[in-house]
Amino acid sequence: MNTDLRRRELFTNKRIVPSAGMSAGSRVRHGWGLQLVALAAIGLSAASHGYADKVILVGGDVMEGTVTKQTNSVVILEHSDLGRIEIPRNRIESIQIDTPDVEIKLTDGKTLRGKIMEESDSTIVLDHKDLGRITIPRERIVSSEVGLPQAKIHLAGGDIIEGRVLQRTESAIVIEHPTLGRLEIPRERIDSLEIEAPAAQKEQRVGPFDPYIRKLAAWTSHKKEKGWGYALDISMDTSSGNTNEQVSRLGTYVSRELPDRRTKLDLSYYRKFSDDALSDNKVTVGYGHDWLDQESVWFWFALGRYDYDAFESWQQRANIQGGPGYHLIRTDNVTLNSRLGLGARKEWGSENEDAKLEGLIGTDFRWKMTDKASLTLAPYVYSVVGDLDDYRARITGEWSYLFGPEMSLNFLVGALYEYQSISDIDKTHGDLRVYLGLRFGF
Repeated sequence: MNTDLRRRELFTNKRIVPSAGMSAGSRVRHGWGLQLVALAAIGLSAASHGYADKVILVGGDVMEGTVTKQTNSVVILEHSDLGRIEIPRNRIESIQIDTPDVEIKLTDGKTLRGKIMEESDSTIVLDHKDLGRITIPRERIVSSEVGLPQAKIHLAGGDIIEGRVLQRTESAIVIEHPTLGRLEIPRERIDSLEIEAPAAQKEQRVGPFDPYIRKLAAWTSHKKEKGWGYALDISMDTSSGNTNEQVSRLGTYVSRELPDRRTKLDLSYYRKFSDDALSDNKVTVGYGHDWLDQESVWFWFALGRYDYDAFESWQQRANIQGGPGYHLIRTDNVTLNSRLGLGARKEWGSENEDAKLEGLIGTDFRWKMTDKASLTLAPYVYSVVGDLDDYRARITGEWSYLFGPEMSLNFLVGALYEYQSISDIDKTHGDLRVYLGLRFGF
């Protein structure tokens, strides 16, 4: 590709005016004869700058520039040196509308060169001289001179429209407008045209894991379109003094949200050493599913959780509940849901391993504070049916801040508080775990 890609193609409105002493017929013949000699020489130097449309005249001469308007009788060409030229149709043999060539380097080392016909966030459509029109997924692209030209179109009525050029033909220009979307503008409606070709991107160095990262990004992008979301949390903390502590937490989340249902699976692992002795070793796995109705404030839910804790009066515990939910607040930035359910709880490794009927009352709160910051809070209270002295609470809260949008990297501060009314004599009733770290979304 020529290096002068950012040439602007709107020039001053210069027009060739024939001499007043010529007849109408001689003015056309002699005027164009002198112009074509100059244009042929100018065309040789213009060919080495940028890209241009070509108007091939009946005599074989070629004029290069930007074709801005075409009618049944005349073609208007913006020339870099001669300005605006009106060429009679009967003097034209053919017209070639040009678009810039791009060079695309793929992950397998191959290089493709051609003209971009269309471009989206996931693919590029390239017109290759040998392979024809091919669609290239972006995850297969390592580096490229990619980007559609930007056009500024002055319409005959005086309006100005700007957008990315998707296609140029002899009869129309197709652009992607940021508000109006895809527009096809007939050339006879165009008074003048300004095109700025995109600058070539510098070649990027390819790391050994780049192809796999690109495949992962393409896979997650496809999953997000279907409502899926994934996240991985990593947090570690070390303190020294009277007591040396090393605290770590790993968490992962899988969720899917569709108009009629919402699903989430979470897993967290907590580990803590105090003076080289293990003092916390906990695994918790939760699953939730909501059946939604967009036209109603009511919904149905099912929740389940499994806990393993080496330092509780029980070693393992599982519970499942279900029931109705209600959307108290449902806006773009704030959601608040309430839940009332009934289910069962069972413990292993405790003095009472009998299954118990257990009720649930809880809320889910989410506040999107800014485009980057969000806050969530979920307090849940469980109580054994018929025994109000046997109850427990589970409260989770998180604040996250997105500071790496390229890879969905969040700074995370969170807390988990659990309380149970009945516990062993040597065990505390409540446990508070506070963590801060990073969340990677993919």
